[in-house]
This record gives sequence, structure tokens and C-alpha cells, in this order.
Amino acid sequence: ACMQAQMLVGDYEDALYSLNLLEGFVFTAKLQMDRARIYESLGKMDEAVRCYQLVQAMRPGLMEPLFAEFQILRMKSATQTQRLAIRLVNFKPKIRNSRTDAMKAEVLRYLQNLN
Repeated sequence: ACMQAQMLVGDYEDALYSLNLLEGFVFTAKLQMDRARIYESLGKMDEAVRCYQLVQAMRPGLMEPLFAEFQILRMKSATQTQRLAIRLVNFKPKIRNSRTDAMKAEVLRYLQNLN
């Protein structure tokens, strides 16, 4: 709860410190998602991508970490972004909802704009 409060007020360095302490007791996909978001907020995109990839390995049916990685890569590497976009279009999320549909729609728009 403390870490989430720190994130809400934009105190990302302290949030990362709290997360590191908590990780000594529990290691979950949710904590790794939080860590990735903190790294993104700190501008540490390579670290954020590594955390999103770890979450994807821990929870392969979850679309959010793949989409977050896609959004980061859009700013960096066209080749990697295209590969990930194709993977996302073909991705079958464990739970399909309006959020996953919106993610896929954005990826499809990205691919259509390439042509």
C-alpha cells in the first residue's frame, strides 16, 4: 500500500525502494508490473521492458505487458515494434474484454499506417 501511494504522488524512487523491500518477501507478476511502471516513470525504458518480459513469462495469458512493451518499442526500434505488433495481433488473451480489444485495435492501426 505504501508503494502504491508513493507511485500515486509521483515519488518513484521511494516506490522502487519499497518494492525492492517487499520483493524480499513475495515475488509476483503484479509486483513486476508495478516495477515496470515505476521504471517507465523514471525514464528507464530498458529496465521497464525487462520487467514486462518477465511478467509475460510469469503470466503468458496476460496481454497488458506485451502491449506496454510495444508502446515503449514504438519510440525505439521499428523492426522490433513490427515483430511485437504481429505477435500482439495474433495473441489470444486469457480474458478478452474491451481493454484487450482496444489494445489490439491500436496495434492494427499501427500496422496499417506502416503501409
